Amino acid sequence: MSVLGRKEIKRRLKQGDRGCEEIFRGETWDKDCLRSAAYDLRIAKTYLITPGGTRYWPKGGPGHCKMTAPFELKPGEVAFVSTVEKLVMPADLVGNIAPRFRRALEGILVMGGMLVDPGYTGRLHFQLANVGNKPFTITPGRTSVAAIQFLPVFEASSDLDRVPSSKHLLKQLFREEVKTEPLEQLAYFSGVKDLKDEVKKLNKRIDDQEIALSSMHRSTEQLVVFGVFLVVITLFGIAIAALINSLSDGSVEEAKDTAAADLTLTSVGLAILFLTLVGVVCWLMMQPVIEIIGKRRKQPQKNSMRETGEDALG
Repeated sequence: MSVLGRKEIKRRLKQGDRGCEEIFRGETWDKDCLRSAAYDLRIAKTYLITPGGTRYWPKGGPGHCKMTAPFELKPGEVAFVSTVEKLVMPADLVGNIAPRFRRALEGILVMGGMLVDPGYTGRLHFQLANVGNKPFTITPGRTSVAAIQFLPVFEASSDLDRVPSSKHLLKQLFREEVKTEPLEQLAYFSGVKDLKDEVKKLNKRIDDQEIALSSMHRSTEQLVVFGVFLVVITLFGIAIAALINSLSDGSVEEAKDTAAADLTLTSVGLAILFLTLVGVVCWLMMQPVIEIIGKRRKQPQKNSMRETGEDALG
């Protein structure tokens, strides 16, 4: 199937300038948008709906007739756009619309009809969704997101049963009583964005709770260590007091009787044995505390739910 090249497209456009408009209306196309076998379609300043729902169209009232300033399409947002070019498709041509690959790499999803029927008149319309990670700047009148190719129709008929148009669509989307209303047709993308924001808020709350729990764990560990330390010190104090008492009692008995000296040595030995046993018990009591502290220090930090949520939704 053959495709019209730049030379043939230009010939037909110039033919239109002589009174018989063909492909595009004379005042709406730009020679700089011509490619070797296609034409780059530009986003118009009118018949445009921003992600927030603000509509720009000729009857939009003061400040809403045209969108002249650039605006951003942030990740997860959707906009409705129209082309600067107004088509006047002849009966022997059909248009094939293709999103630009460069825009696809930037995460811009172009949704709309991919086929322009013979006899179609009016602008083309697209819904743009940013499914990437960075904002995409749109400059009305200049930014291009799609291109159109023209293919000849075999056995074309000049008597078209139904000439397609976008008038009904524009009348439905751009009404006098509508001021600001986001596109409900693509609420999924904005819903995903809102869900991602909610996940971030929940992750923030979870992180705050984890910090609080971590502080409580540290405080509990400090209390346990302090309590064990007090028990150990008490036991050691009792053991040392018993040893001192045995030595004192042993000195008095030694002055009285030689046989009592043997009893004193026995008491001292028992006191030393008791002190040793107390030390072993204290060491065993400290082991669980030491293990808890060691595991606490060596335990790797868990991946936060924020990163998991963003990866899942991004």
